[in-house]
Amino acid sequence: MTDVALKEHLERVIAEHDRRYEQRFTAAEIALTKAELALRDYKVGSNEWRDALKDQSARMATREELDKVDHVLQQLQRDKANLDGKLLVASAVTAALFGIIASIVVQLLL
Repeated sequence: MTDVALKEHLERVIAEHDRRYEQRFTAAEIALTKAELALRDYKVGSNEWRDALKDQSARMATREELDKVDHVLQQLQRDKANLDGKLLVASAVTAALFGIIASIVVQLLL
C-alpha cells in the first residue's frame, strides 16, 4: 500500500466514523426530543389526575360534618319517637272519651 492509498483509506475511515457519530448524535437528539414530549404529556396527565382528586376530596364530607349530621339524625329520631308516643296517648284518650260519651248517650236514650 502506498502512502497516497493509505492516506485515502484513512480519510475514508475517518469520514465514515464522522458520519456514524453524526447519525448517533442526531438519533440521540431525536430520542431526547421524544422523551421531553412524553414527559410533558405525562406531567399534563398527572396534573389533570391531581386536579380531579383535589375536586373529589373537596366535595367529600369531613368526619366532623358527618358527626354533626349523625347527631341531628339521632335527635330527629328521638323527637319522632316522642311524637309517636304522644299521638298514641292522644288517640287512646280520644277513644276513651268517645267511649264514655257513647255510654252516656246510650244511658240517656234508654
